[in-house]
Amino acid sequence: MARIRYLKPEFFKDDDLACLPFEVRLFYAGLWGVADKAGRLEDRAARLKAEIFPYDAVDAEKCLRMLAQPKKGSRKPFIDRYEVNGERYIQILAWEKHQKPHHCELPSIIPTRQGLVEDNAPYPSDGVRKIIYARDKYTCLYCGAKLAAEPHKICLDHIIPMAKNGSNFSSNLATACKKCNAKKADKLAEEVGLITPKGLGSTVGQREVDHVSDRVDGRSTTLTIMGNGELITGNGELKEKKKQEKKRASPFVPPTVAEVEEYCKDKGYTVNAKQFIEYYEVAHWHDAKGNPVKNWKQKIISVWSKYANGRTTENRRNTENSAPADFIR
Repeated sequence: MARIRYLKPEFFKDDDLACLPFEVRLFYAGLWGVADKAGRLEDRAARLKAEIFPYDAVDAEKCLRMLAQPKKGSRKPFIDRYEVNGERYIQILAWEKHQKPHHCELPSIIPTRQGLVEDNAPYPSDGVRKIIYARDKYTCLYCGAKLAAEPHKICLDHIIPMAKNGSNFSSNLATACKKCNAKKADKLAEEVGLITPKGLGSTVGQREVDHVSDRVDGRSTTLTIMGNGELITGNGELKEKKKQEKKRASPFVPPTVAEVEEYCKDKGYTVNAKQFIEYYEVAHWHDAKGNPVKNWKQKIISVWSKYANGRTTENRRNTENSAPADFIR
């Protein structure tokens, strides 16, 4: 997958690059777009040729060999080619010096020459943010401000900033108010007169018991153990978990005429409660589309309050063209 990368003006004036053929220099720049967040990629010459030079007769293997040779001005090459567990990889050297990948880019799942995988999680999703806010009870961990009633002031803060190699793990995330978040910026809490939340803060590379990065069917998956010990994942299984919880929720209980009358009176709706009950009882509490009614109050708001207003069954037959499908059978 190609990615957007920086190309600095110094690239065109580099003495070591100037010693390489034109196509090798261009191939080198093309590797940056193929490399992951850590500057690593799979060493597959044929695939790289198709990615970088799909329309030109360029020998990708020859380009890789030349880039892996030591520079004339130093002992270091441009890339490091290595093998781990029978798989061949490439590390673009001096990657951090010249590239600043987007913070939302997924962490690398390619091992280093030492066989280690970067232990980090993807950038926090909206679901992760909600988990952290709930964990911190919607309270700023720096100043103690209560933010439950002011959601527009709540922020998610990296305790150790990403600019200082801070991780995306939950142990490095904290709820903060906008004021503290802006004051802290990309600095440590102590550097701006704040106090680091006790027991929190982690950097990339630290293995933690509550997160495990793994490769599942070619996807990077982050496993998280919540406070209650339940296991969720960062690739959509949290939504599935919520769906299952909804299914296990209390079954729908049809309202009584008195309940409907009381609700309509409180909201100011002129709905015939008895007619409302009879209408859905005939269909065993399913709407016109055949879907089970889960919230009878919502039906009053979205359908009956707009179209029921005093109409009888005979009136509805005469207004089938104007009434919504849910009101007419």
